[in-house]
Amino acid sequence: MALTESLGVFEADFGVPVSFTGSAAGMLGLEDYPGIAILGDGDRAVIAATDRTVLVRTDQLGALARGDAITVNGTARIVRDVLVPDELKDGAFTLVALR
Repeated sequence: MALTESLGVFEADFGVPVSFTGSAAGMLGLEDYPGIAILGDGDRAVIAATDRTVLVRTDQLGALARGDAITVNGTARIVRDVLVPDELKDGAFTLVALR
């Protein structure tokens, strides 16, 4: 039995406005802020930081690509990369790394 779900439910509570050339009006995405991990190796510490990202529905992605302008929650940004991590292999959502 196939599971069908409304993807809009995932964006309803925490979604922020997302727009770019060719995007759907009223498009929402899930914005995530950079995380920092301090990793230790004996007396040495390494800091690993992640990019700010926005999770968007793949069916609304269009031709968004690296280097494109994008506005997330009212802030203008540039697309660093368009990613499909292993956790998102079902194709419903795509992760957009921002700078």
